Amino acid sequence: MKQYSGWQALFLSFWSADLYRDVAKQWQGVGYLYLLAVVSLTVLFVSAQIQVVGVPKAQELVDSIINQLPSIKIEKGKLSIDKASPYVIRDPKSGITLITFDMSDKPMSLAESKGMVLVTTKSVIARKHTSLRKDTGADGRSVVEEVYPLDAVDSFTLDKALVETTIHTFLNWVGVLVFAVWLPFGFLFCVVQTLIYALFGKVFTSMMSVDLGYPTLIRLAAIALTPVLLLDSVVKVSGADPPFWTLCCIVLALGYLWFAVYANSQDKSTTSPLGTTP
Repeated sequence: MKQYSGWQALFLSFWSADLYRDVAKQWQGVGYLYLLAVVSLTVLFVSAQIQVVGVPKAQELVDSIINQLPSIKIEKGKLSIDKASPYVIRDPKSGITLITFDMSDKPMSLAESKGMVLVTTKSVIARKHTSLRKDTGADGRSVVEEVYPLDAVDSFTLDKALVETTIHTFLNWVGVLVFAVWLPFGFLFCVVQTLIYALFGKVFTSMMSVDLGYPTLIRLAAIALTPVLLLDSVVKVSGADPPFWTLCCIVLALGYLWFAVYANSQDKSTTSPLGTTP
């Protein structure tokens, strides 16, 4: 009978040798249901942070940009605005040029506009793969441009209210979308990790002369990933960027798996549930 439940493993996985012995001897399967719960918890944590903290900032930026937008009309592939040209939209906080409208017969280049997007009477030109500096707008690298011609547009009028409503509706569901997309990919990635780490576990069992089967090592790897997943979610939410963090996570996971095998090597009664199926 299991001594420890899944919710207890969330915090005991950080230090308890008894937990890792219990997981090896009493838990069944390969631990993927538990792993799914942990991944769901961490993804939910990050998604909530994005929705609560990130979305209001994005909405504020969107509103500031929409408020600066001129009235835009396109007739037979030719764009016009109700502002004097050139007209510039900037990030109100950083002062970075975001969009430049140049309606002249000989418009400036995207590099000259020092912005992310240049709109002319005939096309929309977007900047790719380059960052911007305040005021100067250039970082010394060549500008990669993507051009979107307007000649196929017969008639269009920008409805600022509709744009604002559509973007706000999307932003209100960003957290849910992040969770729905991130969860399956995150879980699959963790499953692959447990399969690989379990192979390292076989090396550890050989070194310590302990009998643990591959399914058991997969289960132990799932528990060993718990501290890594929880710490990683804290790092993501905090916005920190520790150097070599990915490498640190790998080393930490393998370290906990080594600890799990070592904990079981100290219990001479440990036997591997060989042939256990998920």
